[in-house]
Amino acid sequence: MTKLKEARTKVRDLAEVVRDDVFNDWIERYVVSAKRSDEWTQARTLYDAYSSRAAQFGSNRTEKAIAREEVASETQWGRMMGSLFPTKKRRRNGWHYPVRLKQLG
Repeated sequence: MTKLKEARTKVRDLAEVVRDDVFNDWIERYVVSAKRSDEWTQARTLYDAYSSRAAQFGSNRTEKAIAREEVASETQWGRMMGSLFPTKKRRRNGWHYPVRLKQLG
């Protein structure tokens, strides 16, 4: 039984780092690398953009409902971002990642 508990704990820990479809879609469609450090975007701004776009993810009602249920918490989102962008910078107003949001027009 101990090995089973350990395995379940490991799976739960890994699941928090595994990037999901909603996150991957958001990265692909709405985020680009920043060329200069002054273009880096605050983590809170990025998370807000992710969560608002996640509500629109999916091509039908069922997919949209599932996507809304699977929106990552801010902590899970941070782990997913860290797996893609391990270099982040602490500034006076919070953490910043070396990306910026695409200008959609």
